[in-house]
Amino acid sequence: MFSLFFAFILLFWCSSFTEKLVDYYGISREQNKLEGEQQTLIEKIEALEKEKRLLNQDWYIEKLARDKLNLAKPGEIVVKVIDKDTP
Repeated sequence: MFSLFFAFILLFWCSSFTEKLVDYYGISREQNKLEGEQQTLIEKIEALEKEKRLLNQDWYIEKLARDKLNLAKPGEIVVKVIDKDTP
């Protein structure tokens, strides 16, 4: 009788332990995923802060205007060099 009672208690404990173990692994996996996302967001924040600092510089705004908008100062001529391999 005692062994039957002990087996029942052991079975209950194992099922409870297994459930907790599955929960632990799920939470651990989610934590790793969130830490990866956090690192990505930290890198994006650093890049945006760098861009913000650069946007406060006149030379950088001029460079962006020249590169992206093909703007030139009065009297300058914009020359585009086309790569021979470009279709």
